[in-house]
Amino acid sequence: MPLAIRPLLPSLALALCILLAPQATHSETSDRAAATDEAAAASESSSYRLDDFEDGDTEGLNGTPWNAHDDTYLDGGASTSAVSVVERGTEESSKALRIEGEVNDGFSAPFAGANLLLDAEGTGHDLSAYESLRFMVRGDGGTYLAQILIVQVQDFNEFSTSFRAPAEWTRVEIPFTQLKQSPYWGRQVEWSAEGIRGFAVQTASDTRGSFHLEIDDIEFVTASDAP
Repeated sequence: MPLAIRPLLPSLALALCILLAPQATHSETSDRAAATDEAAAASESSSYRLDDFEDGDTEGLNGTPWNAHDDTYLDGGASTSAVSVVERGTEESSKALRIEGEVNDGFSAPFAGANLLLDAEGTGHDLSAYESLRFMVRGDGGTYLAQILIVQVQDFNEFSTSFRAPAEWTRVEIPFTQLKQSPYWGRQVEWSAEGIRGFAVQTASDTRGSFHLEIDDIEFVTASDAP
């Protein structure tokens, strides 16, 4: 039952509010300090690289794994996906991530792709110092979705936009302002780069059959970091 503090003197009411307010634990205090340090570090760097695959493994530079994802865990889902590191063989980069699989009817909106969380717990990171997502890509000529995962989205209606994966290596740069949620389902939330928890690539809604793309040098960048 809530306390009735209206009749109390203002100073006593304020004291009660302070006493009854939940106190931050040592862990919460540490998390806030880490977030502040992260934001400060971000403001001093023109880019935040997720992966360049030069180490040859399917873990991001932060140590978390690249996860293949598809609709098989959903009712009727029959799509498949897989990730592997392949030779890129260019002067700029020797390796890249290959995402491939097959999108099959079964689930009402079939999909497949891959994702990377910024840490193992999927917590949000303050990357508000950056303004765009940038990566290199080549593939089967199809259309895909680039998604930035934020903690405010709890129902998988992620902020995303489409891009093409042509046969030749192509640079893609997506300003955060171009990212939108689907207006047709899920809860609409406000975009915030202060709670970024991951990145994902996914097939477009009209994709069917086999697909493949290779992606490299994935990073968040500032406006001043123009190529």
